Parts: sequence; structure tokens; C-alpha cells
Amino acid sequence: AEDIHRFVEASAPAWKDAYSIDVRLGVGVNTGEALVGNLGSESRMEYTVIGDVVNVAARLEGLARGAQTLATGAVVRAAGQRFSYRPLGEHPLRGKREMVEIFEVTT
Repeated sequence: AEDIHRFVEASAPAWKDAYSIDVRLGVGVNTGEALVGNLGSESRMEYTVIGDVVNVAARLEGLARGAQTLATGAVVRAAGQRFSYRPLGEHPLRGKREMVEIFEVTT
């Protein structure tokens, strides 16, 4: 997530000059098991990742503001003290019956 934010920040001025757009990116991070591989049929095959863990990360990405990284409590527990976090509490996410604990990754 940090590398993605650095890339967007470094590239944004050129994109602004070339395309007259301001690019800001929010990132959602989750951890868990997912199905990864080539999925589809003979007529259309796509390398992808699917599963609840991916859906939750996508929901967090949708909530994140530009230049913000949101992570689940599971990510915070797995990553430990390597990063700093600001707790945002438990939030309902579409497709989840239980509330999801969300943190903002801070620098």
C-alpha cells in the first residue's frame, strides 16, 4: 500500500498536466484465505483472486479517502508493531453479517 501511494503521489503531477485530472487513491487491506488462479471458461479465462477476504478489502477501498489506507483488525494483529494505526471502530460492511473492525494505517 505504501508503494502504491508513493507511485500515485510521484505520478500525479504528470497525470494532471497530461490529462487534467487529480488522482488520489484509497487502499483497503485485509488478510485471510482466497482462491487465486485462472478462472473462467475456454472462451474467457482470467487470472483473478476471489473470496470473502477480497470482498472485504474492496469494501475498505471504497471507504478510504485519497491517500488513505484502511485495514481490518486481522491485518493489524498479523502485522503487529511494524506500522502505526488509528482505530476507527467497528463498521457494517455490505455482505457481512458482523461488524468489521477498521483501522487507518498512519505514517
